Amino acid sequence: MIDERANGPADSDTCPLLARARSGDDEAREELALRHYGKLRFYIRARLGRSLAGKVEIDDVVQETYLRAFRDIDKFTDASGGGFYLWLATVARHVLADVARAARTEKRGAGRHRALERADWSAVGAATAGPRTRAWMTEQQQLFELAFLQLSPNDRRLIALRQWEERPAREVARLLGMTETSVHTAYRRALHRWAQAAGQTGNPQTT
Repeated sequence: MIDERANGPADSDTCPLLARARSGDDEAREELALRHYGKLRFYIRARLGRSLAGKVEIDDVVQETYLRAFRDIDKFTDASGGGFYLWLATVARHVLADVARAARTEKRGAGRHRALERADWSAVGAATAGPRTRAWMTEQQQLFELAFLQLSPNDRRLIALRQWEERPAREVARLLGMTETSVHTAYRRALHRWAQAAGQTGNPQTT
């Protein structure tokens, strides 16, 4: 469940998985994808926004993020394996920037451009969309995604900064013009509203 620690899966065995993934091991790639899949999907949902959500499927962005991440996996150089999720989030931001640029190009009438080409996904097909990953989107997870969209923009941004960008409360306070104490309070309330919108008594599950 989401809590104020805002931590992702343990990275203790990330290094061996990364080594296997770099050698082309599909099982290792799917394991790396799966352990961060829920959190990454919610992060992309939060960053996508309503205007872009009408132009591209969230699954397309998730898939493209993993495609680029595994294509460029040698660029992730943290010897401890820590921070792999945050690296994925950085890749996702680049994907979303490309989607936004493509949308602006189409709006200007400079021809139709597909921001994300599905044909390019064959390079990581089994690794990022295996049966375990596809099974992740349970009915409950879908419910929490829909509930997330009902939150106010402020609540969505606060959850994204604290939970999915893993920024400390002090940094979020500076970004949002709040006190550190008010960030903690607002974050707890945002999580509560999210759970209520989903008809749950606990906090949403993202990992």
